[in-house]
Amino acid sequence: MTSVLLTLTAPVALEEQLTGLLSTHEPSSRAGFRISDVRCHGENVAYRDVFEQIRGYVRMIEIAVVLAERDLTELLALLAKELPFAEISYRATPIVRAGTVNPR
Repeated sequence: MTSVLLTLTAPVALEEQLTGLLSTHEPSSRAGFRISDVRCHGENVAYRDVFEQIRGYVRMIEIAVVLAERDLTELLALLAKELPFAEISYRATPIVRAGTVNPR
């Protein structure tokens, strides 16, 4: 069974909804997830207003969770169903190795 790191990037306004959905998705809730505030820069960033264009970045949230591949597929389907118009991007990266640097 391959584990993957799922990284979701979404507007800050979706934080509560996404937290709720991941909390009710049993594999995500069991694994635990991390939410961080991020600033997105670059040509592919969709600026929502002039202030963001002048500032040069868009504030977003990034959610990271490690799941089995089958649970990843299930979660993406749940997000698409529950938030059909939300602008959420994702990356799924296989976990090659994981552990603790200095185990006790």
